[in-house]
Amino acid sequence: MDSKLAKNLPNIFLAIGSTIFVLIFCEISIRIYHSQLLVWKNLLKENVDLNRSAYPSIYHPELGWIPSAGIADKKNIWSTQVNILKHGIRSNGNVKMDTIFNKKSILVVGDSFTFGDEVSDHETWPAQLEAKSGKKVINAGVFGYGLDQIILRAESLLPIYKPDTVIVAFVPDDIRRCILSVRTGVPKPYFLLENDELALKNIPVPLRPANLGEMDFFRKSFGYSALINALMRRINANYWMLGTFSESISTNQDELKIACHLFKRLAETGRTSNLKIIIVILYYSDMNSDDLLIRSNILSCILENKLAVLDLYDPLNDLRINHTDYFNKLYLNHFSPEGNRWVSQIVFDFMKYRMN
Repeated sequence: MDSKLAKNLPNIFLAIGSTIFVLIFCEISIRIYHSQLLVWKNLLKENVDLNRSAYPSIYHPELGWIPSAGIADKKNIWSTQVNILKHGIRSNGNVKMDTIFNKKSILVVGDSFTFGDEVSDHETWPAQLEAKSGKKVINAGVFGYGLDQIILRAESLLPIYKPDTVIVAFVPDDIRRCILSVRTGVPKPYFLLENDELALKNIPVPLRPANLGEMDFFRKSFGYSALINALMRRINANYWMLGTFSESISTNQDELKIACHLFKRLAETGRTSNLKIIIVILYYSDMNSDDLLIRSNILSCILENKLAVLDLYDPLNDLRINHTDYFNKLYLNHFSPEGNRWVSQIVFDFMKYRMN
């Protein structure tokens, strides 16, 4: 054996031993933190919930999934504070207001932009709208929802909270989602057009939990490690949490026709329940041409049904062109805290000056 190598062997073994010790220490520490010290199973399979999202959700037979009530921690890939109340409602970060419900309440439904992916409870735009308006705002947004689920969610909560105003917020991609029977491997409700009328299908929604057999070798093997699970959720969450769980099945319907009928249904609900209904169209930062095509077609449907609509394309596009630095501050992937503040102000002004 080379004398130099022999001389360095103790240091090499010490380095290897120290590394192994640190890894074991981190593994044990994370397991203790998550109360999983003596748990031996593929933790990734446990963490990949019904809609493969960054937050825990539970199965819902009519909607597919809703956020899990009782969650109150920062155990998500963004380490943001997330408190989920009864019926999967997200807290606005104000304990006193969380318990107040009356006929002056505002029910807000939507997708992850409304739920508030990437920000804490008090930073979502519904939470900031509540602070500005002084009215109770119920954040019923759900990550991953299509327009069909958004409207079904509103209908399911109306008799519970009895609000006087409903805000339906969506991004153009939610229109495309409403013709899917399965999204990223998860079954969901959907509508078909039968004799030019909406027919709800997939009820109760089939439950198809994560299948360990669908995982690749790396996730099958290293999913047992709490340390690897924690690291991969931060390094490459899209691969780790979604991976091969990407199957989506289309019903091959015309998404614009389905959406138009959904807005007609929403308008009828507003009239029969004497509700103020506001449609808010939100956008990803790229505002791509496909989204703009959907926007141009869907706006006519909304206006045809005499629904109040706040389309944020023009003010966002103005900022993108003329105030690029500020525009970039509005987004992470979803809205940043500043982006949510900006949206809440636009919505508040619209309600104050256009709806009264």
